[in-house]
Amino acid sequence: MLPTIIDGKDFELNSQTLFLASLFQENGYNFNGRFLVHNWQWMYKTLGHKADKFENWKELGNKLKPYLLIESYKNNNDEYTLEISSADSDLTKTQFKYGDQEELFDVFKDIEKYKITVKGNVNKVQASKFIDSRILILENKLDKAFDIVADDSSSEALLTKAQIWVERGLEFEYDSEKLKFVNIVNPSFEKAKTLLYPFIRAKNEPPQVTYLLGRMAIREQQFENAEIFLKKSFIDQPRNPRVYYLMSFLLPSRLEELGFASRKEILKKAVELDPGYADAVFDLANEYYITGTGSEQGAGTKNAMNEMEKYLYLNDEHPKIMSLLATLYLKTSKFDKAEEIYKILEERYPDNTDVLYNLGVVY
Repeated sequence: MLPTIIDGKDFELNSQTLFLASLFQENGYNFNGRFLVHNWQWMYKTLGHKADKFENWKELGNKLKPYLLIESYKNNNDEYTLEISSADSDLTKTQFKYGDQEELFDVFKDIEKYKITVKGNVNKVQASKFIDSRILILENKLDKAFDIVADDSSSEALLTKAQIWVERGLEFEYDSEKLKFVNIVNPSFEKAKTLLYPFIRAKNEPPQVTYLLGRMAIREQQFENAEIFLKKSFIDQPRNPRVYYLMSFLLPSRLEELGFASRKEILKKAVELDPGYADAVFDLANEYYITGTGSEQGAGTKNAMNEMEKYLYLNDEHPKIMSLLATLYLKTSKFDKAEEIYKILEERYPDNTDVLYNLGVVY
C-alpha cells in the first residue's frame, strides 16, 4: 500500500497521503486467510532518507513482490482513484473510483475479487494527528511529535506519548556490565511505564502496550519480564516482525513452545515478514556466519551473504550490512565484490579508517 499522490501538491508524508495506507493497516488482522499488510512504517524504515520521494516507495513496493500493490490518487475534488495490480498473472490491473474519503471504506468490498475478505466490521482510521505524530517519531522529531498530543488524554494519545518516551529511553546509555548486577533507572522508560501499566491493570491493553513494555525490558536486560510481555504481544500480533526480533534476544529454550528451535529460526521469521528489516537481516546474517565454517563453500557463509544481498536489493545504502557483506566477501576471496562495496563506503565515509584499511587489504 503506497502513499497517496495528491493533485497539485508536492509529495510529502502526512495524514492525508497516508490515510489509505493507515486504513489497510488498521484492518490488517481482519483479513481472512494469511494476507499481511506491509505497514508503511516498515517501508519508511527500509527507505530511510529516500522516503521523501514517491518513486522510491513505488520501486520498493515492486521489489517486495506483493500479491497486491495499491496506488492511489486524490484530485482537487477529494475524489480518489485506486489502481490495484496483482502478482497473480490471471488478474489484470484494475481501477476503482471513490467520491470522497468516506467512500474509501468500500475498497474492502472491491478487493474481494482478489480473494481478500474482511472479517467483521471495518475499523476506522485513527485521527489525523496520530498519523502525523507517528511520522514525526520515525523522523526522530520527538518534541514535535509530543506537542501534537500533549493536551490529549485519550488512550491513543497516551500510547503515543509512551512510544515517544520509549524512543527517548532507547538513547539512554547503560553500563552493560553494571546492569547485570544492579537496577539502573532510565528516567524516560519510567515515564513510559507510568503511562502503560494502567492499561495492564485495566486488562484491556492494546497490542502496542505489551510490545513497548517488552522492548523496554529487553533493553534493561529484564528477560523474565520481557518474555511475559513479548509472548502476550506475539499472541496479539502474530505477524509483527518487530515482535519476533525482540523475542530473538530471549534464551532459545524460552522459544521452543512457540515452535522456534534457535535464535536463527525466529530471526528468519522476522525477515520473512519484513525483508527490509535491517536489524533482523544483520543479526540473521551474523547467526548464519558464526554457526558456519567460515569457508566459501560453507552453508552458513553462503546463507549469510545471500540474506544481505537480498536486503541490499531493496536498500543499497545500509552501511552496517554493506560492511559485513564486504567482510565476508573478503574472507571468501571475492575481492572484486569486496572492493566494489568498500569503494562506495569510502566515497560516503572518507574519514573512516576501517574502510581505508580494508581497501588496503583488498589491494
